[in-house]
Amino acid sequence: MEVNSLTVLSWNVRSLTSSRIADVHCYGTQHNTDIILLQETGDKCGTALKLNGYVGHHLQVSVGVRGVSTYVKSTIPSVLLVAPDIKDGIESVCVEVHFQDCVMNVINLYVSSNSFGVTALPDPIFQGVMTLVAGDLNARHRSLESGGKTNVNDTRLVQFLSDFPQARLLGSQEATHIQGGRLDYACLVNYQGVTGISIVISDLLSDHFAIGIRLPLTKRKVQCDRKRLSLPKDKVDHFI
Repeated sequence: MEVNSLTVLSWNVRSLTSSRIADVHCYGTQHNTDIILLQETGDKCGTALKLNGYVGHHLQVSVGVRGVSTYVKSTIPSVLLVAPDIKDGIESVCVEVHFQDCVMNVINLYVSSNSFGVTALPDPIFQGVMTLVAGDLNARHRSLESGGKTNVNDTRLVQFLSDFPQARLLGSQEATHIQGGRLDYACLVNYQGVTGISIVISDLLSDHFAIGIRLPLTKRKVQCDRKRLSLPKDKVDHFI
């Protein structure tokens, strides 16, 4: 089997300022990133950041909405699963991507303080398809290897991970916020044996550090039986 990796960048940019737009452009180009997930974009029209070679899907800023954007390389087939939405304080963009022979849902989340709840999570998380959930969950908890004061989001996230054994966090205890602790996470749901890594990217900083995600996916080679064809001896002369 041939192994290829899907690369994902997730970053709470805390508004797409000119410098952060330049940072996203630079990182995506230098690292050939497949999917870029941004939270708290502050983008009212979905036009603040245009990435050549990417298809963008946006939840635009409005009253009570801080903005979430997902960019997928145009060479990777992708489709919106549901309209970008906010439900009970959880902003989401849900995209289905086809990479190699794999179909995967990619869920970009921004969760307001004290808003994490299973009933408000997007439905595609629970469809039994391999799913990457990533973004700013506003959660810290000791059992998640994160320091800082515990809040409602923390307790509910820990409960979600306990109730859904098919969900697994990626990454370590590295802080994703300048005040310490993990607020930003990557989680595989229905991971079907797929492993992955998530690391903090210290070069990309708003008051959140970005996280880089790499998922090794296998490409199955098609096996074809080779058939040997033969001709009866009395027919050979007709083909010479």
